[in-house]
Amino acid sequence: MAEEAITTHAATLACILASLYLVFSGYRLAGLILLLGFLLHAQGIWFWSYFDVQVSGPKCLKTVEEYQACLPQNAQFSLALGQIAPFFMALGIALIPRPKLRVGT
Repeated sequence: MAEEAITTHAATLACILASLYLVFSGYRLAGLILLLGFLLHAQGIWFWSYFDVQVSGPKCLKTVEEYQACLPQNAQFSLALGQIAPFFMALGIALIPRPKLRVGT
């Protein structure tokens, strides 16, 4: 396994463990939404890492839209799930409560 794959999987595992820490430390909603976002992102990484997706013909490589249209349905679905993952991650981060800053104390 290449070094890039090892660091990618290690970082993904660290993100999943961090979101589980949030869940069990009392920030359940934020942790669960972050966990969902990280898992959606991870499934995209794992799908594209382990399945050899073939596109048919050079006409599929002209634009991104044509490339995505030439992909098999399961690859299109995995790509769509990976693309919505950052929205869940941003929502989870926004839900983590922040203490108010005290001025002058």
